[in-house]
Amino acid sequence: MACEICKGINSHLCPVCGDQSDAVKCDNCGGEGWLYYAYNIENGEIFRVSCDEYDELPDDEDKAYESSRKLCKGNMERCSKCNGEGEYVPDPEDYFDEDAYMERYYERKYGKD
Repeated sequence: MACEICKGINSHLCPVCGDQSDAVKCDNCGGEGWLYYAYNIENGEIFRVSCDEYDELPDDEDKAYESSRKLCKGNMERCSKCNGEGEYVPDPEDYFDEDAYMERYYERKYGKD
C-alpha cells in the first residue's frame, strides 16, 4: 500500500516513508569515493577498474614485467562528482520525474479515481 503522504511518487524524498537524507549513492564511483585506473604496459592504454581489481594489480611496470602481466596500477584519484564522500545531494533541477508530473496533470484535469 502506498504512503498517504507521497502516494508512492518520488517516495525517496518523502519525510514519512523515504530516506531522511537527500544524499544518494554516487553513480560515478559506485559509492567508494575514489576512481581507480589500470595501465596497460603494452599499448599505454589507461582505463578504469574496480577497487578489487586495482588491489590485485602489480604496483608498477617492473613488477608487471616480472610477473608476466600486461597491466599494472595506474592513478587513483578522488571522485570529483561526490568529492570523495561516496554520496552526494543531487540538485533538484538536475532531474524531472515525467511520470509523476503526468499523473498530477491527469488528476487535476480529470479528478482522482
